[in-house]
Amino acid sequence: MKIMIEAPDNANMTKVLHVVTDFINRPVWEQNSFYYVQLPEDGMTIKLKMTSAGNIIARVR
Repeated sequence: MKIMIEAPDNANMTKVLHVVTDFINRPVWEQNSFYYVQLPEDGMTIKLKMTSAGNIIARVR
């Protein structure tokens, strides 16, 4: 499994990694589907995707 995180320099990486860890530990998720997590206190939206190869892509905005 590869994990790719795309984030701006000012992103709170501790919170991003926490969200990615929770995503990995989900019991069920569909491949190639997007999941969105909003963290309004930080003004971040994280888009997560599990690819068919089993890799995870996280994009922070």
